[in-house]
Formats: sequence, structure tokens, C-alpha cells
Amino acid sequence: MKIEQLGRSMIEMLGVLAIIGVLSVGGIAGYSKAMMKHNINKTIDHIAQIATNTRTFLSEQKNYEAVGSDFLWKIAAPKELRISTNRTGNVFGGTTWMRYSRKSKNDDKKAFILYTTNIPEEACLELATVDWGKGANSGLIAFGVNSDVSGVFVGSNGSAKIATPYSTNYPIPMKPSSAVVACQAGTNNTLYWKFY
Repeated sequence: MKIEQLGRSMIEMLGVLAIIGVLSVGGIAGYSKAMMKHNINKTIDHIAQIATNTRTFLSEQKNYEAVGSDFLWKIAAPKELRISTNRTGNVFGGTTWMRYSRKSKNDDKKAFILYTTNIPEEACLELATVDWGKGANSGLIAFGVNSDVSGVFVGSNGSAKIATPYSTNYPIPMKPSSAVVACQAGTNNTLYWKFY
């Protein structure tokens, strides 16, 4: 007598579910990593675009006194970063701000500071080790992680956690070891760029 078995056994079903579970976890991890890389690249593009737009738009001005949150929202920031009236965001859910600063120790208002909040540690490490440029073409004076760069002027060396284009201790791009110290784990970091 021959008995035919229809359907699947419980062990076969558990095996299929285990395979699906492993593939799902791998897919989610891969997607998460890809989204982080995408957001980092978008942030690099946005910062470069804001700096270029600001320097271009105000190139005929004697200073950057007009720079502020209203200027950032209306002129300098890409439209996709405009959250609400006079509020500019970033791809990590934080905010992006801008204010004028001093290029030298005199109160000349010939520089501006761009900063963005809510940057996760992984993105902070990547962004800190990006080469943001040197010389007058880039206009970069300093880059800081969780350290305001207001007190860094053209030609001065960076202090702890602040990188400057010509610093030997903290050059731009930041060394990975310096970035690890500067970017805080488990918290959202604030990044600062000072341009002239």
C-alpha cells in the first residue's frame, strides 16, 4: 500500500522561514548602509553648493554681513533643504544654519560660518575626512566637529577638533584618528565650516 504525502512538513517550513529571515536581515543592513552613503554624498554636495552660491552671490560685496538664516533659505540652500519659512534642514533630519564671521582678528565680517546639526557618528567620520579644499579657490578657513570655528582666522593653526587647510596638527582632510576623537559616539554631532 502506497501513502502519498501532500504539503510540506513543519521542518521544511521552518527551514524556508529561516532562509527568508537571513536574507531579510542582510537586505535591510545593505539598504541601511546604502542610504547612509547616499546621505553623506548629498551632504557633501549641499555644503559645497551652499558655500559656492554664497561666495558667488556676494562676490561684489565688501563683506558677508547679509548672510543669515533668511539668506540661506532664500538664496544659498538647495530647494530640497527648505523645511519651512526661514528654516533649512539637512538629510539627517537636523538643521543647517549660516552666519557671518571674521576673516581676521579685526571685525571685518569677511567670512561666514556654515553649520549643520544632527549628524550621526558614521556620517561625521566620513564628512570629517573629506578634503574640503585649500587656498583661495575653496575659500575654506577652518572645519570643526562639535567645536565652533569662530576664533580661527586666515593663516592661524587649528586647535583641538578644528582642522585648517595648512595646519600640521589638524590638517584638512582630518586624519581618521582625529576624526574618531572629534565625532562623538551615540550622539548627534554638529559640523562647522568657515569660508571667506
